[in-house]
Amino acid sequence: MTHVIDHRQQYPIVFSDLDGTLLDHENYSFTAAQAMLHALRSASIPVIPVTSKTRTEVLALREQMQLDTPFVVENGAAIFIPHALLSETVAHESGLTSQQEFWVKAFAPPRAQWLRWLEHVAEQLPDSFTCFSWMQTMGIVEATGLTPEQATAANTRDFSEPVLWQGSEAGKARFARLAEHQGYSVIEGGRFLHVTSGYDKGQALRWLVRLYDTLQSKPVVSVALGDSGNDIDMLEAADFACAIRSPVKDFPAGIEATHIQYSEAHGPAGWQECLNKLFTLNA
Repeated sequence: MTHVIDHRQQYPIVFSDLDGTLLDHENYSFTAAQAMLHALRSASIPVIPVTSKTRTEVLALREQMQLDTPFVVENGAAIFIPHALLSETVAHESGLTSQQEFWVKAFAPPRAQWLRWLEHVAEQLPDSFTCFSWMQTMGIVEATGLTPEQATAANTRDFSEPVLWQGSEAGKARFARLAEHQGYSVIEGGRFLHVTSGYDKGQALRWLVRLYDTLQSKPVVSVALGDSGNDIDMLEAADFACAIRSPVKDFPAGIEATHIQYSEAHGPAGWQECLNKLFTLNA
């Protein structure tokens, strides 16, 4: 079912996963979505990346995509908001800190905490997994298809540590139980497992919607797009959800969202396809 959002009467915000959604799974291109990105920019509709990627990676992509919006990194671990969007008074009242040209809202502990825990778990599950810190640049290149420069940027993590599972399904289930015993959650992304301390992309979306509600006179309407299990919380938290078809896996199972559509096309082509059904824009 098609639901058209009237951006003249409402204030829509597009929250988008990157890998496999706005970026092609194989080559990380967003060419197939450029027309819609331009149309959204022309209509002053913000596109907010919500990704497992790092701040360094997203800054480079924001420049390529000509975005000046907030962004969410490391699966909801932190939100970066351009200084220009908020006054210093509002930022301090919201409990934000300042880093370079951004206000920052952090939900997660530092990376070092995750590494200590993963080293402990590796003793109980030997030869079952590796993670970014242990893989180093060329290992990340081999696992992801990124260039060495991109892999270095992917490894500049502040709040998390992606896990590449190499063991059995039974071992993965035990890994999840060990995480739960510690009060953590394990979610599956496009290539990696991600361990969180209760934060997720949905929490970041809700926080940003509340912020925009205080800044806008028109009612805020949230649209979320994603292709993986780590996007489910975000899809469920949004007013309108778009599950993007993947060339390598099924749609994420168990999404409980009222207004959801499933793309026919893969990746950025599916991204543009879904948004064309929601907005009456020239894309």
